[in-house]
This record gives sequence, structure tokens and C-alpha cells, in this order.
Amino acid sequence: MDMTLKQLFPTDFYFQFQVPNCEQIISLIDLLEESKSQDHNWASNCNVKTISLIKEEWKEYLNPSLKEFSRQIGYEGNIDIGSPWINYYSKGNFQEVHHHIECDFAAVFFANVGENFSRFYFQHRLAGLIPPKIDKLINLGDCWYTSINPGDMIVFPSYLLHGVTPHNSDLTRKTLSFNFTLCD
Repeated sequence: MDMTLKQLFPTDFYFQFQVPNCEQIISLIDLLEESKSQDHNWASNCNVKTISLIKEEWKEYLNPSLKEFSRQIGYEGNIDIGSPWINYYSKGNFQEVHHHIECDFAAVFFANVGENFSRFYFQHRLAGLIPPKIDKLINLGDCWYTSINPGDMIVFPSYLLHGVTPHNSDLTRKTLSFNFTLCD
């Protein structure tokens, strides 16, 4: 008898691609002064410095990636970008597991990578609810770690739980993040 595992409700996904103008964005991020960043605690389990960016000033740099994303998913409508921000992860900084509201997608651009850098991850929303025997049987696990290169962007539905592990490098980890909505 032939038996096949069938996956239900494939709602967890993300896109990953090298940004067409990644060198330009990395240069712009490097021009910003980390000293102007502010400690940002979105919640008690978060420790990261950020700089809020002006959407109108960054839209032209983000549009090539959004056009590629739209092409890949076959979307021909407009996209409304929320205000982007830069994250600076110094040694010991991290981001707790969270999701985003009032948008369709979240995006993260990775400006640099290095040894002992913190890692971006997705956490399975049902982690802890699946009985251990079933979890072991299907080897689901509770987290998925992305493998990225400088200039990569990941785009994912805003409801996905995600976070950043503690940063263990003396070199600052830099990312640019923003949310966006598909407009009808």
C-alpha cells in the first residue's frame, strides 16, 4: 500500500531574493550615523537600536524590490509602504518573537552578515500545542532559521511570528525593515 503525507493549510511562506539595487541601499545605510539611533523596546523582551526613516525619501530605493516582488506573485496593483526603519544590533541585542498588524506583508533587508551575528527566524505559531509524539513523528520543530547574504531581502505575510536571536559579535548587524499593504 502506498501512503503519502499530505500537508494541510500551507499558509506559512516567505520570499527571499537579492535586491536589484542592494549596493546602493547598503551604501545609504552605511551613511546613516548609528549614534543617532535610539534604544527601542517594542516589548519587554526586546533590545535593539533603531532609526526611523522618512517613507518618501526611501520609497524610490525600495520600489525596485517591490516591483520584483509584484512580478513574482503576479500582482499588478499599487503598494502602500509603511515608514521604514533601520535596526542596529550591537552585542547582546535581540528581537522578541512578534508579528505585525495593519499591513499585509513585512520585509527585511540584510545589509551585512558576519561570524556570531544574530539570526532572523520564524517561529511556528502552533509550537507547544502539538503533542510531542506527533512533533517527533513529523519532525516539525518550532523555528525556521533563514540563511541570508548581504543584499538579500525577505518578504513574508505580516501574521508570521518572527524574531532575532541575541547578537554575539562586536560588529554591528544592520537591517532595514518596512511593512506594506497591497492596495486594490
